[in-house]
Amino acid sequence: MLFLLAMVVLFKSYVYRHDIHVPFFSSFLLFPWPGHFKTIMTTVMLVGVVTVFTKYWRIGCLVIFIVLLLAHLSCRPCYADSRIYLLALFVLLAVYTKELGSKLFQWQICVLYLGAGINKLLDPEWLSGSYMSYWLTYREANIFSSLMPADDLFIYQVISYSVIISELVMALAFLTGRSAFGVWLGLMVHGTSMFVVDGTFGSFVPSVLTSFLVFLPWPSAIKISTKYHPKWNLARMLDPFKFYSGWAVESGDFKVTINNREYTGFRGVLHVMAYSPTCYFGTAFVLLLKWTPGYFLATMVMVVALAIAVDYVLRSYKIKLKRRT
Repeated sequence: MLFLLAMVVLFKSYVYRHDIHVPFFSSFLLFPWPGHFKTIMTTVMLVGVVTVFTKYWRIGCLVIFIVLLLAHLSCRPCYADSRIYLLALFVLLAVYTKELGSKLFQWQICVLYLGAGINKLLDPEWLSGSYMSYWLTYREANIFSSLMPADDLFIYQVISYSVIISELVMALAFLTGRSAFGVWLGLMVHGTSMFVVDGTFGSFVPSVLTSFLVFLPWPSAIKISTKYHPKWNLARMLDPFKFYSGWAVESGDFKVTINNREYTGFRGVLHVMAYSPTCYFGTAFVLLLKWTPGYFLATMVMVVALAIAVDYVLRSYKIKLKRRT
């Protein structure tokens, strides 16, 4: 997750893009080289991103957090709520320990959706649909804007309540241990929103989707059997970088063994992709390019959501067959 977040910062260029302008604190005006503030911040940010890929990754996370924080505080008009979550993730990564594991990140995601749902639930403009009407018609005008009614708020109320309910349900799912359903619902909600506005809401959606990886239990050992390509191993390419552990390949019918559990067919392919660092980095490189259309990003997210749904159906069907026999 750390390396993917570093790619979010790097490829989406979420470094400071402006020099000091109407800062939150007047002390920023004392900076001796105000015309070079953006260049200095960008350079330090790149140093932090590079450091993330070394054994001093904690320092890299801290550097990225400090740069992003200074960037926000030095330009009041440039402030964006969508980047605060990215700041929080780098703080948690900097203080990460094996004893705590992914619990802090999971609680952070729960707080995110619970707070977002309650905040919207207490906002009269959200409940009336007026904010959604303004947002879809003017602020984020898109190809669907002309299809929306101009003076009827009912459809906007339906959309608003759907978003509120979805966020609260996601928070409840994560809190009650139903993380798979929460992740699936999150992919559906964010995928739909990206498709509608043809964008990623700044760094927010890439950060949230990346943080969903904390709910994926990484196995201690993976073994792949295939009779077509005996030496096929996606993770072997990353061996010098130690991005994985425990992969093994043997000849035979296609089968994926993860922690002594076997998967074949579609579920086998799905699990290879889910636990392959190569898959994540390759996909992230394509999707995080600045010129990648939002519609394409949304389609990829929806495909992942569909794959999770198909996996659930196949797993449920297999369980029913075992019970009948």
